[in-house]
Amino acid sequence: RSSLRQTVYLNGIHDGSRVTSGPYKGTASVLTVGAIPSFEERFIVNNGFIDKLIFVPRVKTTAELLDEATLVAYYPFDNSYTDLGPNQIISSTTVSTMFDSSGRFNQSLLINSTNLSYFQTTGFYYLGQTNYPYSFSLWIYPFVNNGTILQVSSLNGWCVPMIGFDISGRLTIQTMGSNGIYAASLTFDTLSLNQWTHVIMTYSTINGIQLFINGTFMVGNSTVTGYSASGQISTITIGTCLSPDTCAVNTTTIVQSQFQGKIDELKIFARELSLSDIGQLAQGQYF
Repeated sequence: RSSLRQTVYLNGIHDGSRVTSGPYKGTASVLTVGAIPSFEERFIVNNGFIDKLIFVPRVKTTAELLDEATLVAYYPFDNSYTDLGPNQIISSTTVSTMFDSSGRFNQSLLINSTNLSYFQTTGFYYLGQTNYPYSFSLWIYPFVNNGTILQVSSLNGWCVPMIGFDISGRLTIQTMGSNGIYAASLTFDTLSLNQWTHVIMTYSTINGIQLFINGTFMVGNSTVTGYSASGQISTITIGTCLSPDTCAVNTTTIVQSQFQGKIDELKIFARELSLSDIGQLAQGQYF
């Protein structure tokens, strides 16, 4: 405000700015959304959808704006399944899960059943859009190195286990490309059991899929430059692979079975996280 600068951000990225000739001199008035009368007494019609309109009486930081635009959901699992991200998604389902008092930060989601046990949330638009970048960040505490940790699916039958363990117990990430499933697995020892590990999966058309553990790049697959999405609203399932008989059959590297362990601080982003972002998340910092 003191600099008299007006700035526009598009999807969290600085798009343009200008310096005004003087301070804002408006008065409290009515906010009109949609058809706005022009100076010629005609109406300029806006056709489309508008959601999550917010006014704040201060200048937001660039970090706040980027998070507001691209942090799609944030589940701290502190004795609650509530999304504390900017979108406050309320559509979630749980089966045979509970909370554990010894989380990475405060409490965590406990999945400790040999049968069906999972947390599910839906309403993810960008995960259903072809070639749109995305990232998942979460802390895992495996009791065994087996099963599907995170699955993405849609109502049209599109389904991919994206984070989990392969048949050798190695942590694996994968996505759907133009020629089917593309995967990348750890090439060394399996993860330590009964210990917290920070995991990030990212995707972009430039870098393909990448796996980061405790802030360090471990493995990736750059051949999958194209993400073949469902074209529909996506659902995220944590803890198992639902419909294993039809989900990425004969193509998945991740074992389509029940995960057993704890999950904490799940964040879903509609962008490829930067190395700086990844380092902060691995250190337990909020941004």
